[in-house]
Amino acid sequence: MAVTRRKFLLNSTYASAGFAVIGAMKPIALLSQTSEKEMAPYLTGIRMAATPATNYRAYRSKVVATPDVTTWVQVDLKKSVPISAIQLFPASERMYPGRDQYYGGEGFPLRFRLEASDDANFGKVETIADFTQSDFPDLKDNITQYVAHDVHGRYVRLTATRLRVVKASPTDSTPLGKEPQDSPDYTLMVAKMAVISGGHDVAVGCKVTADEKYGNSELLAQLTRSPRQDGEEFVSTILTP
Repeated sequence: MAVTRRKFLLNSTYASAGFAVIGAMKPIALLSQTSEKEMAPYLTGIRMAATPATNYRAYRSKVVATPDVTTWVQVDLKKSVPISAIQLFPASERMYPGRDQYYGGEGFPLRFRLEASDDANFGKVETIADFTQSDFPDLKDNITQYVAHDVHGRYVRLTATRLRVVKASPTDSTPLGKEPQDSPDYTLMVAKMAVISGGHDVAVGCKVTADEKYGNSELLAQLTRSPRQDGEEFVSTILTP
């Protein structure tokens, strides 16, 4: 019987709030046009466990009718720190109709950039990652990581410049076991945002702000919530009698 469970990776510093071990688990299959080799620098090897509970629900920006809008979220680390990497945890809240399985990655930005600054207004920035020139693949429930090279900053900002479509709510006609169809809506969804410094996630509990036009102030705190007691990742195991 196949079952799933969540647990910490006790042999890594992720167990003490943050740094994922690359290659700890085989990533879910990527889109056919995107090779694992191309995406390897961004894959932690860890898949996000479902987050249906209210305390762990994902951040969701205001819903819009077009993908081509710019919206951002910004973490205040309280002081300037050396940044090793940024990790983005995908939303994983909805289930395939008629199937005991969640699908992840809904609302993950299609085009985006990650930046750091000591200026809250980002007058001077250090770029960590920039995917604003082409669409980022749908990595489903994979937790991704973006390495920073000699970057320091007090503020870290995720800016989405093109949004991914939201899935429509299942209906009686939705094929069982199939992913729901696309809706006419677009939004930015991220379950959690980690800022790695000194091997730890220093963003936990930090204040998060967003742009006024599209940001959702009610859910900003979700981005820097504490890790779940049983871990953030999905682990599949086989139990034998």
